[in-house]
Amino acid sequence: MYAAKASVVSLTLLLSSPALAATLMPGEVVFLFGTTAVADPDLTGVELNDNILPFRIDPNPATPFTDIGGVVQNRVTRSDNTGNLIFAPRIRSTFNTEVSRFVITSFSLTGYSGFATDVEYRDDGAGQEGIEFGRRSASGDQLEFGFPLGLRIDSVTPGVQRESLFPAIKTDATNFALTGSMTIFGYLRRFDITGEPLPVMDEDRASVTITGLAVPITTPVPLPASALLLLAGLAGLGAMRRRN
Repeated sequence: MYAAKASVVSLTLLLSSPALAATLMPGEVVFLFGTTAVADPDLTGVELNDNILPFRIDPNPATPFTDIGGVVQNRVTRSDNTGNLIFAPRIRSTFNTEVSRFVITSFSLTGYSGFATDVEYRDDGAGQEGIEFGRRSASGDQLEFGFPLGLRIDSVTPGVQRESLFPAIKTDATNFALTGSMTIFGYLRRFDITGEPLPVMDEDRASVTITGLAVPITTPVPLPASALLLLAGLAGLGAMRRRN
């Protein structure tokens, strides 16, 4: 009896505790439950990159001055525990000038071939919408993440715009480059005159691909020739000072 009670308590604690990152192998799918830096200390570290990449989606090209957009917060952190890189591109600052609601359902990332990836999303950061699953292509190059309810982006009225929580893509990489891409997928959510949602048609679906995403690489990005000349000059000056 006591053993049964202990098992129930253990299961309850397991289900209620923040999850550690799940290893995502090529060709696999994992379900995500959210975690924090307290639950997973590997997530604590120094931010190496945190730039902003804007995006626009135009599901009705024939209609001028109507589109959906936002920015991707392109964050990279070096873990204090492991020294490896964590990639965390987040969709935020969304807007919608369409008359219909737009729902972002998922996004995919390219540039992860040859690297180990453990994935989760952060419950302890900015944003409202977590990620339900992570999927990796058979080649290992592409990662896809899906939202359970989608990121709801209303038109100007009533103006509810949701943002994603930070994903946490832990890798075994120690270097990165801004050479990856992200494709954002979604659809227009139309309603009839009674307020009932209409079926989603192929013409309601839309996507956009943006470049410049941070991705893992095996070696540091080489400096341009001008930077190499500058370093050589500084080294020469240093040698002259030592001789003097």
